[in-house]
Order: sequence, then structure tokens, then C-alpha cells
Amino acid sequence: MKIKMELKSDAIPGSGNSLAGIIDRDIVYDKYGLPYIPAKRLKGILRESAEELGFDEDAIFGVAGSKKGCDFRIDNGYLEGYRDYKDLLSSTSEKKKIIEFLPQQAVLDYFTYTRSQTTIKNGIAKENSLRVSRVLKKGLVFEFNVECNQTHHDDLKIICKVTRGFGASRTRGFGEIKLTLEDKSKDKKNNAPDTRSEPCADFDNKNFATMKLVVENKGQLLISAKPGKNQISEKFITGASLLGAVAANYIKKNRVNKKFKELFLSGKVSFGNLYPAVQNNQSTTFFYPSSLSIKKVKDTDEFYDHANSDDKDNNRTINDIIFKGGFPDFVSASNEYKINIIKNIESHHRRPADRHIAKSTETDGVFFQFEVIEPEQVFAGEITGEENLLHEISTHFPENKELRLGKSKTGQYGKCHYKLEPPVTISENKFEWDKNDEEKFIFRSDMILLNDNGFAVPDMNIFKKEIAAWFKVNHKDIEIVRQFSKATNTGGFLGIWSMPRIQKPAICAGSVVVLKNNSGKNLEGESIEKIRFGDRIEDGFGRIAVYENESYTLSNPKESESLSLPIDSFKNTSDKAEGLILFQIKRIIKWNLYSEAVKKVKETSMPINSFIGKLVTYLKSSDKFEEFEAKIKELDSKKQKKNLKRVAQELFIDGDRIDIGTFTDEVDQLQEKIPEKIKTDFKIEQPSFELYKHYALAYLTQVKYNNRKGDE
Repeated sequence: MKIKMELKSDAIPGSGNSLAGIIDRDIVYDKYGLPYIPAKRLKGILRESAEELGFDEDAIFGVAGSKKGCDFRIDNGYLEGYRDYKDLLSSTSEKKKIIEFLPQQAVLDYFTYTRSQTTIKNGIAKENSLRVSRVLKKGLVFEFNVECNQTHHDDLKIICKVTRGFGASRTRGFGEIKLTLEDKSKDKKNNAPDTRSEPCADFDNKNFATMKLVVENKGQLLISAKPGKNQISEKFITGASLLGAVAANYIKKNRVNKKFKELFLSGKVSFGNLYPAVQNNQSTTFFYPSSLSIKKVKDTDEFYDHANSDDKDNNRTINDIIFKGGFPDFVSASNEYKINIIKNIESHHRRPADRHIAKSTETDGVFFQFEVIEPEQVFAGEITGEENLLHEISTHFPENKELRLGKSKTGQYGKCHYKLEPPVTISENKFEWDKNDEEKFIFRSDMILLNDNGFAVPDMNIFKKEIAAWFKVNHKDIEIVRQFSKATNTGGFLGIWSMPRIQKPAICAGSVVVLKNNSGKNLEGESIEKIRFGDRIEDGFGRIAVYENESYTLSNPKESESLSLPIDSFKNTSDKAEGLILFQIKRIIKWNLYSEAVKKVKETSMPINSFIGKLVTYLKSSDKFEEFEAKIKELDSKKQKKNLKRVAQELFIDGDRIDIGTFTDEVDQLQEKIPEKIKTDFKIEQPSFELYKHYALAYLTQVKYNNRKGDE
């Protein structure tokens, strides 16, 4: 089900932000410049309409702050054809040229324009009242995906019909809209193939296994797990958030029973954090928190890994090197690639209960902001545990391939699509540790370590004891050679109790410890992939891996975009994306034509401004070459014809005709800033009169300007 919003007038869905010195009221748009409408903007005006109609808006849209969610969910409104625009702008083939050709500002100019407004007092503009707003163009269509309880569908249709305005300056001609509810969900099911494992009653394989999970967020994400940072999202999806989403789906169909406790509370199944990833048709590349042992060498692009002690090859010690800064946040397992998570600030305004008051006051209403993860990013991780339990878990993922993760899931945030692979048994390879050898361990997630009294203490000596117990040796036989770690506080929220979790200190993901086997014997343990240490392992805490980097020095990792598959051609671009491309081609040509027109103006022997004004009038009142040529023929006096000859060559006028062929050659030479593939696929075969008019007006305007300079 979706709501279509058609703009019947220009609109200003304000973002709460401004562009210093340029835009006072800005709209909301993504990194490509594609505007969108935050879901909460629409949800708010729908609730207002429901209240005016006398409907029970709390039953339809839920109660703010309630621990029990509602069935109504709405996603951000994206442009009709958004996927086509996104595919074009995010293509990695000749990526630099694409970004140069369609920068964010060019895309914004295609969908928006700026309008200035001022306050008039006693017929005079009030001082300091000028405001510049970025405005969405009339005629744009936005689509909001909506979920709603079937019993409220008819009510929602009526609510959409009576909702006629949104955004800023609604009483000044902005924000007139038409909402249409398209309900195609009746009697239809999602036809996407269900790749979940089939439940099997007699399946009793208790071998340790792993299920890979890949998630792409289709909406913004607010994943908050750190105490005191409820308005700031993490840069990854926490295991607790994933566990909560699957557990909630289980409870919808079942009750909290013995099986529920075994799957979600016992620690037999561990829901790992989902870290950033790059996915293409061939594979998925996983990224992890980078090693805290890697530091940047000051004033260079070189990194040095302290976990490997001194650089013996170059006869350097750590004391010889000055460090400043660390490694990127997330890197591939080989440290070869880095990935950036794109975040943004979202503003929200809860109006006072008295709807006649537009802004929040000291006692009622509030303005607040979230730092959120932007859409269309990929995250990947693993769920581990006994294979029979993983098969059971897989059946409790939503059938429509959609997960809702994080906070504020009913409006604007949390929508994700997932791909879940079947469980795979982890091999029985033993972890071997020779006597007197050093092993390096890296923490793949935060680890909550408990001391002998059950208190959480971020002490690497406790981890050493855990490792020793795993190998069944005395902890005194394990030596901490080097460690690179820092502590953090863990938190979260327990919805069932409507209370925050107990805060506990933990050792940060990315921490590295180098341990030495002083037991005097070779040690053997289970596969490192099976072991989890500390508290809350069901939420993904306590995961480790063997740190295998042996290089003292490392170069700056490459950008993750190089892992994506290229796009070889733009010939199959949709009509909507093609419109954006043609707009930018014309824009580039117009700018170059303007520059050429100014260059061609002569300093002497130009027609007087009254004649130039006549030509300008002819151009502005013409829509075709033929119309302009007909007006030129009306110039019958010798003086007028003499004046025309002075500008004829620069205006491509031959007698009383326009030399379109020569002008076409001129246009062709001005397309060097257009990427070759786009130039080939979207070549302008015949310049329009629009381009000629733009060029001629620029030329004649410059002539008038030069004439005035000469008169001074």
C-alpha cells in the first residue's frame, strides 16, 4: 500500500537547516541532491486531518511514547522513479566523471528553485526581513510506502482525500497537495521467493553452525545503544536490535514460552552485530571495526601496526616514530579496503496540543534532532549457534523479506530488506597454539567481562583467564605481551519493561591483545569461530578472531566503491533519469554558450541600444526559428539593416535566415565537459531554438552593457 503525493503548487518541506548566507530555509535531500519528504511530516498532517474528521487518531496512528507499537507504519516519501535516478547517480563506471557531470547542486536545480520573500511594512521592505527558501517545483510526485491495519484502510482513504496542504508557508500559496491512497495489497501476497529454512520437526543436528545475514536499509536508521546518546545512531546495526526484531516477530505468532527463552535468551544462539558491507552480484565483502593497534605516522600516509612490535626490517623501534591519528572506522579483513557510513541530521517538531500555535513553547511541544544512518547502505553479519536452533530461528524472520530495526520504526525510520542464507556447519578444525608462541586476538565486537564477583570490569586480565580456561590451563601460564584497547559503556533499552538496560563497562571492538603460551606444551582448543566470551553473548557481544596481520607498515586502505561492479552504458536509462541527463546537458551547453557569447562582443562599432532592444523583444516573443526570422524580415530601413549586419555574424544570421548548421557546429564544440558515454547515448541531434535564444540574449545583453560603459 502506498500514498502518492502530487504537488499542486510549489512546496517547502523544511529541513530545519539553512545554507549560511545563501538559503535561509532549506528542504530535505540526500547526498545525490534528490529531494525527499520525511515520513513524520506526512504522518503529522494525516493525524491532524483525522482529528478534524473526528476519527480516533490514536487507534490509527498510535500513541506517542507508548511501549506498545501500532500497526501503522510509513516510510519517507521518495520521488516517483527514485530508483532510476539513484541507479544513475550511484553508478561506479567512470564515477568521477558522473559526479562532475551531475553534482548535487545540478540535481537540486532540476527539482527545485530558490524564492525570495520579505516583509512589507508601510509599503517598505522591513529591515533584515529578506528570506530565501529552496522550493520544490510544482508537479513533482512523491511515493510513501504505508502499512496499516486492514480495519483502518477506508478511514485512511478519507483522511488522504481531505488533506490538502503541508510544509511551510501553507497560507501563502505553498504546499497545496493531492494525496491518493493506492491499496494493492488486498488479496495479494508478496511474491518474493521465500529463502528461509523450512521448519523440520525431527531436525536435531546440534553441530555448531552459522547463518550469514545481509541487510540493506531502505529507510533511515536510528540505532542507539550507548548510554546518553539516544539521539545519535551507531554506525552499524547492533545484535540486540536484530535479536529484538526477530523476537518480536516470534511473539506475534506465539507466546513467550520455553522455546522462546532457548532461542533468544539462553545464549545458545548469538545474534552478531551487522557491520558495513559491499554487495554485488558476485559476492559480499564484510567489513569490521579496525584494529586499535594501528596508528597513523604523523605527516605521512603511512600506518604502523603496534601489534607487531618493532620494525626490525628497517631497524626502527616504536620510540623512533611519531604517531597522530588511527585507522578508518571499518576495514575489510585484509585491511585493504575501507568503508564510510553516511549519516545525516534529521529535525522534528512536535507541535503543542493547541493546534492554533504553530511552534513549540517553553511548556508545550518540542523541537528535537536525530543523527541517523542514511538509506541504501548494506550491512552484514552472522547468527551463530546449534544448527537445529538456527533452522528454527530462520522460520521466524518476516516472510515479506523486510525487517524493522532500531528506534521510531512506525514513522520514517527502520525499514530494511534482508537476505538470509541457510545455516552452514562450522568445520571441526581445532585451534592450535604452540608452546612459547605468541597469538594475536582482535575483538570483533564489544566484550563485557565479569570478574569473580560478577561485576563488569574492562580488564584484559579477565580475558586472559577466559582464554586459559578455554585451553584448560592455569591463567598464569598465559602472558599478556602487548595490548591495545579502550573501554566503553554499553546500554540499550528493554521495551518489555519500558526501562533502559543496566549500564555496563566493556572492552571496545577493535581492541587487540597479544598473548604468549608459557605453559610449556602445545595447546589445542575448539575453532575460534565458536567461542564467545563474557556477558550478553546472545546480543552479539564477546566475539573474537585471530588477528593475522603481519605487516609493520600499512598504506591507506582503498575506497570500498572499487569493489562494486561497473555500469558500461547509459542506453537503458529510464525516461525519468534521461530527463535529468538532458537537463544537465542543456545546462552545460547554455553556460558554455553564455561564455562564448560574452567573448564575441566587440568593443567598437556596435548598434545603438534602441536597436538592440528591438532584437531582444523579437527574441523574447519568438518560440521558433521561423518566428524570429519572420520578424527579422520586417527590418526594412537601411539603417536597421546596417545595424543588423554589425551583429549578424555573431548571431549566425545570413541575410534574413538563421544559419542553423553553423550554430549546430558551435554547440557540438561546447560539449567537452560532458562524459563521452553520456555524449554518445544522449547526443542532441538538432539544437533547439531555446539554446539559440539563450545564446543570442546573452550576446545582445553584453552589447548593451558595453554600450553603456562607453557612454560613461
